Amino acid sequence: MRRSTRARRPNNKVQPKYFALKGGLNLVDAPITMPAGMVLAAVNYELLSRDGYRRVDGYERFDGQTSPSDASYWVLDFDTGTDQSSPYEVTPVGAIVHGGTSGATGKILSVIEDSGDWQTGDVVGQLVITDVVGSFQDDEALHFTNAGDEYNYEYSSEFA
Repeated sequence: MRRSTRARRPNNKVQPKYFALKGGLNLVDAPITMPAGMVLAAVNYELLSRDGYRRVDGYERFDGQTSPSDASYWVLDFDTGTDQSSPYEVTPVGAIVHGGTSGATGKILSVIEDSGDWQTGDVVGQLVITDVVGSFQDDEALHFTNAGDEYNYEYSSEFA
């Protein structure tokens, strides 16, 4: 028996099928008996008031810990940010910031650099902090510690 060396022509009779996504989550019926468009399982999706589904905009974790929405966050603006220990190190996330004049403290969640350069000492940006104790003062030097180590960073705080 010989095989043909010619390629076959594709079947041009493609018939698309459509079914509306409606009906909701069905955990009771057997999947083979469910009408088209019903959901067998879904994570982070919800039924729309009309036909269809949509992704849930967002949800907050619940694992027994404090909810992130219950935490208080502060944004501390700074100007003339310089690093006197090394031009390549950046204040670590998780470090404790201390106000040089006020004695206020807080834990750093993020360092946001808006402009400038650490090497030239003209960085401008914000520190996102939590667990704030006390009130930081305008134009005070900010110092940082992490696990008992003193970092030689100098910032000048500026409140907007």
